[in-house]
Amino acid sequence: HVGLMPRWVQSRLTKVLESRMLERLGGRAVIPVHVRVMASTTVELCEHRPDSLIHEALFDHLCGGTPFKVPPLRERGGDIALLSQHALARANRECRRHVTRIRSDAQSLLNGYPWPGNLRELYGAVRSAVLAADRVIAPGDLPPYLLLLQPCLVGAGRLGTHA
Repeated sequence: HVGLMPRWVQSRLTKVLESRMLERLGGRAVIPVHVRVMASTTVELCEHRPDSLIHEALFDHLCGGTPFKVPPLRERGGDIALLSQHALARANRECRRHVTRIRSDAQSLLNGYPWPGNLRELYGAVRSAVLAADRVIAPGDLPPYLLLLQPCLVGAGRLGTHA
């Protein structure tokens, strides 16, 4: 995330992009490099302002490439089910768990949430649920903030409607 990099790091990255050379930390030899940079920002690069967090010279290098926009997760509702399945598999591996699936009512909660934290937040929510679940993720296994924002199904072993 380019806007979060300290200015001195941006400056060094700019130097590498301009010279196509770098030195290893503690090394003395200059190494020629051919690199492609994929950078992300929370603002449109075309809307660059002088008071921006992005170093002007680095901005010039980044704008010379091919920009593409990845819409936020809240605009890709159809992707949430697929991404949550990927997050489930990943969390199972990382946590050494064997949660088999996400129940449909829990998936509905995931699908309806706006995900201001995008993928990181979705992955974190699913990971938390994997740690809380037995074999199947139910609404009660999801982080509480998801349950407070949306109604759940009422029934045996399920939570009631939250305001």
